[in-house]
Amino acid sequence: MNELLTMLACATILLALGLTTACEEKRNDVVGRSDWNPSTQGIIGTPQPQGTYRPVWHLDTRLVPNREEMARILAVAKEFNARTYVFLAICSHTGLRLCEVMHIKSSDVADNKLCVTRRKKRVLQESIIEVPNSLWPLLKEWSDSYDDYLFPGNAKPCVIRRSKKGVKLADEYACQGGHTSLRVIQRDWAIIVAEAGLRKRGRGIHQTRHYFGTQFYNATRDIRATQEALAHSNMEMTARYAHVVDMKEKVNKVQGLL
Repeated sequence: MNELLTMLACATILLALGLTTACEEKRNDVVGRSDWNPSTQGIIGTPQPQGTYRPVWHLDTRLVPNREEMARILAVAKEFNARTYVFLAICSHTGLRLCEVMHIKSSDVADNKLCVTRRKKRVLQESIIEVPNSLWPLLKEWSDSYDDYLFPGNAKPCVIRRSKKGVKLADEYACQGGHTSLRVIQRDWAIIVAEAGLRKRGRGIHQTRHYFGTQFYNATRDIRATQEALAHSNMEMTARYAHVVDMKEKVNKVQGLL
């Protein structure tokens, strides 16, 4: 009996070693070299060597709604419920991030301007943004109906975990809770997009921000103003919106034969 258990243990060890070797060989074959970077190939937890390739984020235009599609989404949202309709209207007309919209209070709305709390360089800061004339009447009417958050809910306090050089620092509380949650808004978005017949894999509610960015640059052709409107800390991030719009215009300028 002991000999049988010993043989089984040895077989298990040999099998594990064989699988490890096979995985290493397969991993090297993926890119044809032994310095394969696992962190860019889907293996999580392996440190990435310095100087290696980092995948670059790109704007997938197949997922960004155009004006007609966004109008259809808002029309369906208006029939769905007023809260989600106003929330999506703010997102698509200002380009604010979801967390920024969720934390808007009635006291933040005044004189065609909106005071939003943004995280810049890991620090929470208040910013004043201009509200489009097309959005202001709806936003003002909605804010007059509430004394605190424009979108109340049962969300817990928002906590920012901080650390420096591996040392954990004191947590920073962004709010005390009481606003709607991201999960609720995402759920409503999925239902609305499906009812509008515009559901696509990967088309999340963050596409409202991409929609605003492309529409803003298309109307102004001012990349610096677009960066400021989207509160991008890096111009390279904003340049992706400009590249999509400019490339589409240049392609359409090429005379076809059909």
